[in-house]
Amino acid sequence: MLRVPLKRNTWAISDECAEIWRRVGSLGSRATFRKGSVIGHQGETPQSFYFILEGEVHLTVVFPDGYDAVYDILGPDSMFGEGAALISVPLHCTARAERDTDVLCFDAKGFRAALSADPDLMGAFVQVQASQHQVCAQRLSHMFRTEPEWRVKEFILRMMRLHGQDVLDPVAGTLLAVNLTHGEIAKMTGLTRVTITRTLKRMCSQGVIAILNRRIVVLDVRRLASEL
Repeated sequence: MLRVPLKRNTWAISDECAEIWRRVGSLGSRATFRKGSVIGHQGETPQSFYFILEGEVHLTVVFPDGYDAVYDILGPDSMFGEGAALISVPLHCTARAERDTDVLCFDAKGFRAALSADPDLMGAFVQVQASQHQVCAQRLSHMFRTEPEWRVKEFILRMMRLHGQDVLDPVAGTLLAVNLTHGEIAKMTGLTRVTITRTLKRMCSQGVIAILNRRIVVLDVRRLASEL
């Protein structure tokens, strides 16, 4: 179980959809952003959007009082900025390269024209928007609950669907093959690191999950899903 490759991204599109975006890469340009580079600033209206080929990008929201939250961690086959670029509105978050990152950069104006000429591209674009909408709606619905368990369970279930792998040893369950710290999970759920740690321990005592070598294994998927 410990040799399972671990991921970092918290959202991605399907392999079939990603292949279409790679195929139409000639519609845009390839660029590399070094670690620490800001790709898009919160509050700015972008002219382009991005498809990640390799690397890691964090989408971070900073509130007026200085509080910051990580909206998503993106890896290969993820996109960002398309909504703001295509309807010419300010970005709701800042996109920063957390390590050297290669992207395809699409100009919004040229992309609009290409959509009508390529049905496959139109389908891929709709899939991206539908996927993002579904995830946003799911996350938002649980933000209305004050109990931290709701936010943590929603996050675990979402990561299980994205990166879950069945394991039998040393326990039978679904391993979350994702490498995220308690601090990062806290930033993505609007909670504190201490609250995340306490909530996970409580879920362990309830038999819903197990923590093995700092990795989460879901033991009771039905119970986890039924309580959301």
